[in-house]
Amino acid sequence: YRPSTATVPTGAEHQGIFSGPICLAYNAAGTTCTQGATQINNIDPVARAYLQDIYSNVPLPNSGTNTLISNGRSIFNHRQELVRGDHNFGSKVTLAVRYLHDSIPTEEPGGIFTNNPVPGLATTKTNSPGYSWVVRSVQTLTPTLLNESGYSFSYGAIISDPIGLNLSDNAPNVTAAVKLPFAVTLGRIPSITPGYSGLTAFGPYDDFNRNHNIYDNVTWIRGLHTLKFGTSINIYQKTENEAGNNVGTFAVAATARPTGSTATTTQQQWANFLLGRVGTFTQASEDRTPDIRSRQFEFYVQDDFRWKPNLTVNFGVRYSLFRQPFEANDRLTNFDPRAYDPSKAVQIDAATGNVNPNTGDRMNGIIVA
Repeated sequence: YRPSTATVPTGAEHQGIFSGPICLAYNAAGTTCTQGATQINNIDPVARAYLQDIYSNVPLPNSGTNTLISNGRSIFNHRQELVRGDHNFGSKVTLAVRYLHDSIPTEEPGGIFTNNPVPGLATTKTNSPGYSWVVRSVQTLTPTLLNESGYSFSYGAIISDPIGLNLSDNAPNVTAAVKLPFAVTLGRIPSITPGYSGLTAFGPYDDFNRNHNIYDNVTWIRGLHTLKFGTSINIYQKTENEAGNNVGTFAVAATARPTGSTATTTQQQWANFLLGRVGTFTQASEDRTPDIRSRQFEFYVQDDFRWKPNLTVNFGVRYSLFRQPFEANDRLTNFDPRAYDPSKAVQIDAATGNVNPNTGDRMNGIIVA
């Protein structure tokens, strides 16, 4: 069980009733309170939707405080299967095959990567499956010539889905009340920071990793020389969605309270939330899923020269080509050399190393998706 401590509004504050005066209206500059009261009679429709779908399902705080202490039940299971087979095809060829499979189902009461303290809000159910294949063969071609070849494939993933109160299906009133500029594809309601513990979450999140490796090694004995040479090729792919702010975030600012009020800053923020007075709003236009690819090529030649019975000299060379990872959909690439125009380059002051003002284009070659 995971203990957590959240700050949440009291039952009276759910109804817009406060222990001290809060500000209902401000001057044109927004710096001076012009109307104060201890109760809000007209709660904003969006705030009311959050009260109905979320806060009505969250326990009230401990008596006389805004602190809520709760225990969330975590689940962590693990299972692994391993199968291996070896076979000799006569005296010259051997074959080995191995398969490994893992599954790790978990449940995170505070949400994966989030650990939100509001009970039941950001809960996620996650699995981290993985499996791999390894195929290896050794061929004795002649008494002095041996070849080893193989292929391996590995797959790993993190697949996490929200199952808490923040799901759009679990909050129909919020889903109907909030109108956003961009379509939401994550199936969660917008996050809010209303002074008390924020209603933030993460997911659905899908992280997939795939890796292919092909290799071949040859050993050839020629008199006093033991020659070894071979190659290895790795091909890697990773896809991972952002799973973040495509749902939108409403941040409620702390504003001035009536002069002499005993209300706290947090209570004024909560009052601003109930009034629909939002400080800032942000939303990612989409939930991007980049497709990262990488390739690696290597080969080597080595000679173990037994110069004398008590002296062996080893020498060789290895060539490795680590290619630059690239994003197959061109969604994360922010600089493309093909788009760079030397005539638009900024000018550098040789004495200071600083960019000369009003020279060139600082976005030269930058791709904005």
